[in-house]
Amino acid sequence: MKKIKIKGSVLQMSPAVPMFTALGCAAVTLGLRIWQLADNTDLATGFFREKDFFVYLFYILAVAGTLAVCALCWLCGKMPAGEIAPIRRPIDAVASVLLATSFGYEGLTVLDTLRIAAENAGLSLYDSSVLNGTFRDLVSCILAFVSMLAFVLYAVCCLTGNYKWLKYPAVLFLAAPMWGILRIISYFSYTISYLVSAELFCELYAAIFMMLFLFCFARFATGTTVEGGAWAFLASGLSAALFCLLASVPRFVAKASGIGAVEGFGVDAVYAAGFAFAITSVLSYVRKGALVQPEETKANEETQEDGDIPVSPFTVE
Repeated sequence: MKKIKIKGSVLQMSPAVPMFTALGCAAVTLGLRIWQLADNTDLATGFFREKDFFVYLFYILAVAGTLAVCALCWLCGKMPAGEIAPIRRPIDAVASVLLATSFGYEGLTVLDTLRIAAENAGLSLYDSSVLNGTFRDLVSCILAFVSMLAFVLYAVCCLTGNYKWLKYPAVLFLAAPMWGILRIISYFSYTISYLVSAELFCELYAAIFMMLFLFCFARFATGTTVEGGAWAFLASGLSAALFCLLASVPRFVAKASGIGAVEGFGVDAVYAAGFAFAITSVLSYVRKGALVQPEETKANEETQEDGDIPVSPFTVE
């Protein structure tokens, strides 16, 4: 009895298929979002002036495109190996420095706000954060600084081509996805519908997929990923790049063109740098990776008949 396999079942599909799917989705949704900021968004509140056909089309394309990318990554039969090739990656180093800088800027901004509140109350930073209900911000600030250190170390590894010693400070790389979790929690404190504020929608999903991607990246960078986990790295990386793009580029274009920015939703440095880091990491990983399983081995498995191997029950991977 032949084992039925769904994961990686399309043997001839390369990672280029989900990548071009994500590119097409990004091109259409990015154009729609820029047009919405210019024509159908109240900049004072971020709400749509009118929920017309194109509003629903934007949400449908963003969600459907993300689901299609994840499904194609799951079915893709030519995934890279589950480890980072020991080579120099100068472009990845630059993107890592940008992400580290954005985390540092985020941490300093939050810390300055907390410091001012503590000075006004005449309390310590810890006591003030507990009293004012901003302890989550204090933890987020610490995680941002630890994330900055982790990505500076990764940038050094990319420049030198030596990744083996990353397993020792591996715990540092968990700070970034933990920061993402706290950012996600903060978005649920908003008591408005995402259907009337696409800015909040884009930021929420940018944070979700950044958290997932940075977790997958932490496992790959430290050599602790599971076999066959490459699809998750690719799917979360492409999805994170898509929503980080939607959460940053339209705002930059609107501000540069004189349209203005939505109140409370300026260009977020972490999402802008997150887009650069996600897309460079995915491209570099796919270009430099090896197949999980050699083609000749797959061909041998396909030609095996009943009786060559023990009969296994129906399973879905």
